[in-house]
Amino acid sequence: MSLQCGIIANGKRDVYPLVTATCKVSVVDVNVHAKLRQTYVSTSSEAEEVVYVFPLPADAAVCAFSAVIDATRTIEGEVKERHQAKRDYDEAVSAGKTAALLEQHSTQVFQVSLGNLKPGQTIVVDIEFVSLIAHAGIFDSLRLKLPVTVAPFYGTAPSTLPSIPRVAGKIPFELEVSFQMSGNITAITSDTHPVSVRVGSLSSEGTTAAFDATLAHVSLLSHTFLDADIVLEVKCAGLDAPRCTVQRLSIPDSDDVTDALSLTLVPRFAAVPVPKQEYIFLVDRSGSMDGGRIAAVRNALQIMLRSLPSKNSTFNVFSFGQRCDSLWPEAVAYNKDSVEQASTYVESMSANYDGTEIARALTTVFKSRERTLKEPAAVFLLTDGESWNVKNVFKTVADAVAASDKALRVFVLGVGDQVSTEMCDGIARAGRGVVTYVREREKPDAKLVGLVKAARSALVQDVSVDWGVPAEFADDFEVVDSPSVPTADAPPAAIAPVSLFDPGAKALPEELGPRDEQVSLPPFPRLQQAPMHADALPPLYPGFRCNVFALIRQPRDAPLPQRVAIRGMLLGSPAVLEVPVVAASTLDWGDTGAKAPFVHVLAARALVQDIEDLTASTGAPPSGFAKAKIARLGTTYGIATSQTSFVAIDEFGDPEPLQERYK
Repeated sequence: MSLQCGIIANGKRDVYPLVTATCKVSVVDVNVHAKLRQTYVSTSSEAEEVVYVFPLPADAAVCAFSAVIDATRTIEGEVKERHQAKRDYDEAVSAGKTAALLEQHSTQVFQVSLGNLKPGQTIVVDIEFVSLIAHAGIFDSLRLKLPVTVAPFYGTAPSTLPSIPRVAGKIPFELEVSFQMSGNITAITSDTHPVSVRVGSLSSEGTTAAFDATLAHVSLLSHTFLDADIVLEVKCAGLDAPRCTVQRLSIPDSDDVTDALSLTLVPRFAAVPVPKQEYIFLVDRSGSMDGGRIAAVRNALQIMLRSLPSKNSTFNVFSFGQRCDSLWPEAVAYNKDSVEQASTYVESMSANYDGTEIARALTTVFKSRERTLKEPAAVFLLTDGESWNVKNVFKTVADAVAASDKALRVFVLGVGDQVSTEMCDGIARAGRGVVTYVREREKPDAKLVGLVKAARSALVQDVSVDWGVPAEFADDFEVVDSPSVPTADAPPAAIAPVSLFDPGAKALPEELGPRDEQVSLPPFPRLQQAPMHADALPPLYPGFRCNVFALIRQPRDAPLPQRVAIRGMLLGSPAVLEVPVVAASTLDWGDTGAKAPFVHVLAARALVQDIEDLTASTGAPPSGFAKAKIARLGTTYGIATSQTSFVAIDEFGDPEPLQERYK
């Protein structure tokens, strides 16, 4: 079972049925810009406030939002601090105005509230987002996934997230994807939906232009309906080549500019095997894994069990749901007999462990290593990740890695057609490992071999990036969680008597409820990097893409960076790579409602993710300082975050015909 995106009225169901959905996607190498449009028609007999819930890729940044009412009025979204946006929305609705509010509930689940919609109205919701395409786990390939369902996660959902029923009936869905790649496209396939593929041009129709193998157009066949996530696999020559893109943005009322840089590479170097290591397979056997998912797990485990080093290896297999147990009391030597015993155990696996207690299972696994805490170990977690307990899971992993002096690494295999990429990606980041995904009916051999190879190999550590800017651009500000400075006690002021009857007395303030602490932030530093600190940069594994972003503030007449250098250490030996910087002028998405250029949006999203990862690793709620930093990034670069929302209010301006706006 899954939940599909849709609109409901407060306290009602199915009064705003989805009529059509369209998505136009532009892909340039590994960069994605998407325009999602969904049309609903009200069958209600009275004015309502309705709620629209939709999923996005976990690393996507929502950068524009608007709603069109009855093809005449367009209300554009503006990014504001979360509580301010909600207050503006509530005040507009109370005043009888049509208003819209877009909020983030998690990195992959968003909600739109639409107030004062009239009976019989047509509602068109437009959303723009940008993202980087996840690596497919295979050289020179990428995996583009467009989620249309929100899986029913285990545990307690955010209290503000409504329960959306499954959309009844077949909903037509139109998808167009254009690819502009640096190298020749060799294949585009989809195992989830029938697609039409035209390589050689950006159009689905015939063209008189010369054939260009770097271009392609993909669309769904006419009988496709909105009922499952869409996945495209693309193979392209030279896709893994290192690249660094820069875009420049003027700062209002300043002589400075902000350069945004995006560095991406899929390392290729001779893998150095780890001399000795323990391997632990942690298998999700909760109820959500039933059917094709547990079958895919059994198939994957049989391949992975036979891909471990034959010498100096120990291993164990754990199963979990609401409980967690293991095949052996402790890890055993890897040999023919133990592999056969494990193989027999795997074949008997079924999804009969009920709930998805990921954090508890990880704790059990980590405790099993107490005697070998600081010896090398690789944990493979096979799961669909469907649990709301994200922050607790991340903290559990981060604590275990720190306690092991980084001898422990956690790798994730996301299994199924609907997987929580937020959970799986986050575990891999916290565990200093990598993640790959397999669907229920695909042949995953190459992906699994790549994942196990990464776990068997030593990693490039102590990674840093030289962005080619002056050394004085380093951050001059010390990050402190509580920036306020205590002052000496002042002498008490004289207390004036209070009259018990004062005709001029003012009423209590109208703003009620808790308010966030007021935090004064220093200006943006000259150089911001995501991840922000050299020792927090992700380790490098051969065959798995690494992305690093920077925002650099410098004088308007400063030249663009020409080269960047990425450095690290591999088993005590230095590793280095220089990458030329290319201006992003060729990456023009055309008409867009985004506030900032796409590289700035992606960099801001990465900085927000870094702050949230750091907060999750502590297990404490976000501090006022962390919230303020996220809110400033969201409002500056126009993206929805945990601390910022889009709000749009109809001030009864001149109507804007729909057909003129969305050609």
